[in-house]
Amino acid sequence: ASDIYLHPTFYDPMSLVVLEALASGMPIVTTRHNGCSEIITDGVQGFMVNEPREIGAIVSSIEQLLDGARRLEMGQAARALAEEFPFERNYQGILEVYRKAVSEGPPTGIEIRKGQ
Repeated sequence: ASDIYLHPTFYDPMSLVVLEALASGMPIVTTRHNGCSEIITDGVQGFMVNEPREIGAIVSSIEQLLDGARRLEMGQAARALAEEFPFERNYQGILEVYRKAVSEGPPTGIEIRKGQ
């Protein structure tokens, strides 16, 4: 059981574990180096710090989440955000990229040789 999720990463293109925490209704504390920072609004679904070395900012974020009412409100916002990114949306997007690549063929100037 957990009330918040802390993910102070130096680099993470799009952390699945953060999306899972959001889906579980947990407010998160992560860094701007996490791809999830592009979908999370600081102070709504959790908190964003600039980088993991900012211990004071991390502690301050966690202290704000000690307030049960605020934690609950942010957790509900976290769950609502996660519902905007269902698995089906992800795989449909990937399939669309593949369909486009197949229909357009290789970029100009690139020769693809089979069996070599």
